[in-house]
Amino acid sequence: GKNYGPHKFILGAMTADFIALVATVFIPPLGVMLFGDMLPYMAFVQLALFVSLGIVLVVFTEKGRVSGKLRGYLFLAGFSAVGFAVFALLHNLILAAFPDLFTAQTEEPFFFLLATVVCPLAFIVGATGSAARLLEK
Repeated sequence: GKNYGPHKFILGAMTADFIALVATVFIPPLGVMLFGDMLPYMAFVQLALFVSLGIVLVVFTEKGRVSGKLRGYLFLAGFSAVGFAVFALLHNLILAAFPDLFTAQTEEPFFFLLATVVCPLAFIVGATGSAARLLEK
């Protein structure tokens, strides 16, 4: 059989980082308790780690010649992490490029929703599906 050890490790690290990132962002007292004044920097570090692990997961999946549903789920988990950063960046670039179109009351909705709703949900589906398939192997 194939060695899925690296995939399991990367996916586990991504999942732990995802949970920590979500907790840090959505439960501010927890983030402040854990990181204090360093909270904004730690959220950035957590995000950078998440995206980096996503890239590594995609590369390992491609180089490891993973096939079938497992391949799809691993790609979904990895690419959703990368997509989160790409869409957040595009959202902010569009806000900066077109200041007259958007005010404090009207955000750029398309890339914002992709980054904050679609990509996290895609990661959850990809990570859950991958874990289920990896546990079978």
